Amino acid sequence: MVRKNARDPDTVNMHIADFGPIHRGSLEIMPMTVLMGSNNSGKSYASLLVRSVLAYGHRRGSKWSRPLFGTTAKKSSDGGMSAQDYVDKATDEFVRDYKAKILRNLKRAFSDNLPSTIRFGADRCAIKVETNRITARISISHKSSTCTARP
Repeated sequence: MVRKNARDPDTVNMHIADFGPIHRGSLEIMPMTVLMGSNNSGKSYASLLVRSVLAYGHRRGSKWSRPLFGTTAKKSSDGGMSAQDYVDKATDEFVRDYKAKILRNLKRAFSDNLPSTIRFGADRCAIKVETNRITARISISHKSSTCTARP
């Protein structure tokens, strides 16, 4: 197996805790990833999770998510918004949209019953997703579900 760098745009790292039958685990998702294991080991839960988190939309150059971009432009001379201001605004909108999309996809994948994804005997489940451009943390408890993300 060829192991790719975590900064590779085609690699997504997921850290999972108390999600369905999965007590603790990590996945390194690449364009070709195969999950193997015994019955009731969490393959289907992991597959649905990966699909829900990565189904944001695709763009050329990245197989997983829209890349966040950056620039070093300074304030415009006329006092209007600089290129960096536009980038910051677009990044904020992307992150807000991405967080909402992850929770919406998870609810759709798990029949709108996210507390049912919590491992038996646990109070909550936690998922951390790391791509080359964004890190998202998902927390599901019996009372609420949250997603935080940062570029």
